[in-house]
Amino acid sequence: MKTIFTVLIIIVCLASANAQELITGKVVDNGQPIPGASVRIQGTTTGTVTDSNGEFKITAKINDVLIVTFIGAQTYTAKVISKYITINLSVKPTSLELTESLYKQMTANKLKELTAIPAFAKNSYKKFSSDPTGIPKNASSIGFINSIKITPSDSDGDGLSNADELLIGTDPHDTDTDGDGLLDGWEVGKINGVDLKTLGASPMHKDIFVQMDFMKRASATNGLGPNTQVLAGIKMAFNNAPVSNPDNIKGISIHLILGKEIPYQENLDSINRDFPILKSKYFDTKRGVAFHYMVWANGYGNDDSSGNALGIGTSDFVVTLGQWNGNQGGTDQQKIGTFIHELGHNLGFYHGDTEDVNFKPNHISVMNYSYQIDGVSSGGRTYYTYQPFDLPALDENILSETKGLGAGLLLQGYIIQYASPSQTLTPVEGDGAIDWDFNGEIDKSAVEADVNGDGERTILKPTPNEWSRVKFKCGSIGQFQTFAGLVQNGVKKYYKVPMKELTQSLYQKTRKN
Repeated sequence: MKTIFTVLIIIVCLASANAQELITGKVVDNGQPIPGASVRIQGTTTGTVTDSNGEFKITAKINDVLIVTFIGAQTYTAKVISKYITINLSVKPTSLELTESLYKQMTANKLKELTAIPAFAKNSYKKFSSDPTGIPKNASSIGFINSIKITPSDSDGDGLSNADELLIGTDPHDTDTDGDGLLDGWEVGKINGVDLKTLGASPMHKDIFVQMDFMKRASATNGLGPNTQVLAGIKMAFNNAPVSNPDNIKGISIHLILGKEIPYQENLDSINRDFPILKSKYFDTKRGVAFHYMVWANGYGNDDSSGNALGIGTSDFVVTLGQWNGNQGGTDQQKIGTFIHELGHNLGFYHGDTEDVNFKPNHISVMNYSYQIDGVSSGGRTYYTYQPFDLPALDENILSETKGLGAGLLLQGYIIQYASPSQTLTPVEGDGAIDWDFNGEIDKSAVEADVNGDGERTILKPTPNEWSRVKFKCGSIGQFQTFAGLVQNGVKKYYKVPMKELTQSLYQKTRKN
C-alpha cells in the first residue's frame, strides 16, 4: 500500500520580476519538514538542499521555475510568481528497503537524485587534452599506478595540464584543489577506469564516495539495508556540514553508490576474517583509490552490536542492526546515526573524538554513544552530525557546577547528556549550570563526579571541531594504488581485535525508563 503525502512549498519572494533576489522556501509533509529535498532552478546548475527544518534559500527571479526532487519521489516543478505562493504536490516516497531496480530507477538521470550539489556540470561531458587517468596497459592488479608526474605543462602532476586547470578553475600548483583526497585529474576524468566525473565528482567541492553492498532477511520488517529516507538523512548530514569549498558552497557531497545484494549471513564472525572475504569477492579493487566500502549486514560476533569499522583511518565498515528491535532491524534513525558513526571512524574519529573514551559530556557528536542513535538535540531539532566546534577539557576531580561545560553561549539551545551514579544518561541544557554530583543543588565549590560513567575520575580531554579535521585521505583512498588485498602498505592496518561498538543492550541500559 502506497501512502500519498501532501508536500507544501512556501516561497517568499523578496524580489522584483527583473532582478535576482534571495528566495526563501520550505518543503513539508503534512506540516512536517522534509529534509534533504533538492531544489534547483530549471535550466541552470544553481541548486540547494533543504535543511533539517525543511527550509531552503536560493537566489532566483520572479517566473523562474524551481525543480523540487526527493530521493525515491517524483520530481515536481514550482513557479516563483509572487511573494507568497502555496503549492500542493502529491508525492509517493518509498519506505521499502533499497533494491537494485529501485536504485536504477532513482539514478536513471545520471545520478542527479543522489547529488545534492550538482555534478561538475561545466566539464562533466568534456574530455581534456591531458587525461592520463586510465589504466596503463601493463598495469597489474597491484602496484603504483597513476602516481604524480610533474612536467612543464603540468606543474602539480595531477593529470591535468596547467591550461586545463585555468579553464576549470582549479589550482595548477595544488594536486587536490578541494582537499578531499582525490586528485583534480581524477575528478574530471577517470581513475583506474572508474568515471568519478559521471558519478558527480567535482574538483571544486569535497566528495566522499561509498559503495554499499547489502544483505536481506525477509523476517526483518525494517530491512537490513537503507531505504530512500535513510539515504536522504545521511546526505543531509554531509550537505549541511560547516565545511568550506573552492566553489563557495558549504558542505560535503557524499555519493552513496549501491553495490550488490550479497548472500545472507547470520553473523560475520570474526569480522576481521569474514569481511575481507566479502570485500575481495564483491568490491572492485580499482575503486579503492576513491571509494569507502561498507556492507549493510545482519550482525557480527554473535551479539547485538550496531556496526563496526575495521580501524581508525581505514576505508571499510559495516552496519549490523539486524538484531535490534526484536530482530526486526534498525529504524531509519538508527541506520542514519550508525552509518555516520562508523564512517566517522574511517574519517579519523574515536568515540571520544581524539581518544577512545565514551559518553564524554564535552563531546557532542554522533561518534559519542550518547548521540549515535538519538542524534544531537539543538534548538528543538535533531541532527546527526560530528561536533562542529571546540569544547574544553573536563577534570572529573574538580568540576564546576556553576559553569557546567564552560562553553557559555556556544551551547545555547543544545541538550547534552551526562552520566548519573546509576550510569544512565541525563539530559541537561548545555549552556547552563550542571548538577554533576547529583546532590540536588548547584554547588559553588568544585565537586568530584564520574560524569561519563566509566567508573573512574579522570581528565576528559578537550574535543576540537571534528568537521574541520575530517581525514578524507584514509585507507586506500588517494593512495595512487590499487590493491588486490585489504591491508594497505603505508596506511593504518586493521585492528587485530575489533573495536567495541554500541550494542542494543548497552543503549537500553544507559537510557532512563
